[in-house]
Amino acid sequence: MFKSNKRAFSLIEVAISISLFTILFISSSLVTMNYLRLKDYNSNFKNSIYFLEGLKNILEYNNCVEDIEAINNISPVYFYGEDMNVKSLKEGSLYSLSKLELPTDETAYILLDIVKQENENHVYEIKILYIHGDKLYEYKFMKEWKAL
Repeated sequence: MFKSNKRAFSLIEVAISISLFTILFISSSLVTMNYLRLKDYNSNFKNSIYFLEGLKNILEYNNCVEDIEAINNISPVYFYGEDMNVKSLKEGSLYSLSKLELPTDETAYILLDIVKQENENHVYEIKILYIHGDKLYEYKFMKEWKAL
């Protein structure tokens, strides 16, 4: 009698197992790529929001009327690129960080517009727009200096 001694896998079993491992590997790599893309997007968004909050605080609390007048004369100004981080905001001045031209290749930028209100005191409407793709976030506040 002939005895069947099967010690190896057949070609079909090997092909099925390779295709299953390939499907699992591709699906796990797609999930990992989407995770990394979302993590990078959230990190950039978080840094931009921190910069936006720092810019608002500097304009609201740490500027004198001459600084606001100088920005008002060249307004609107833009912030984008590598300068849009809190470290550069702490170390540099608003003039060195700001740019006068609208960005062409950036996905996220900040527009700062200062409008002087007609009044006997120095009153300014300060509008900060954060544009990221098709999303728009806006800070708007009034800044007033009393005449001495």
